[in-house]
Amino acid sequence: MKEYRASPNAMIYWMVRLTLLALAPFGVSVLTFGRTRMAWTVFTLGWVLAYLFLAFFWYPVKRKKLKIQVTEEQLAIRTGVLYTRWKYMNYGAVQYLSLCTLPLQRVFRVTSVMVYGSGCFLFIPCLHRNDAQELQDLVTPAAKRMRFWE
Repeated sequence: MKEYRASPNAMIYWMVRLTLLALAPFGVSVLTFGRTRMAWTVFTLGWVLAYLFLAFFWYPVKRKKLKIQVTEEQLAIRTGVLYTRWKYMNYGAVQYLSLCTLPLQRVFRVTSVMVYGSGCFLFIPCLHRNDAQELQDLVTPAAKRMRFWE
């Protein structure tokens, strides 16, 4: 059994992405400063608390709980923040596996993996690039060997 975890760079990637997304509400807060004091205070407090919640609770727990296990028969993924969810896929059900790297992910050397199967779909965010390639090599040959129509 082989185990994979989210890359240490995943936290940096998620924080940069969150900070870039927080620039829009920050701009709205700056533009509306002083016009409607109560609405501005509630809006600014809301997005600042959301940012702090995601930055210091959600993303660290998400990275800690994300775990991928590859056995001889199946691929198992543990995800979840508020509760733990296990997803399983037998190699016989795997149709194909694709690696997706966005420009910002390329900077931090992380890759998202999407495993498509018959009747299901697994998404694995922010694996290290080498781990994603290794996972693709482990899962794809098994899927090719176990096709139902051959």
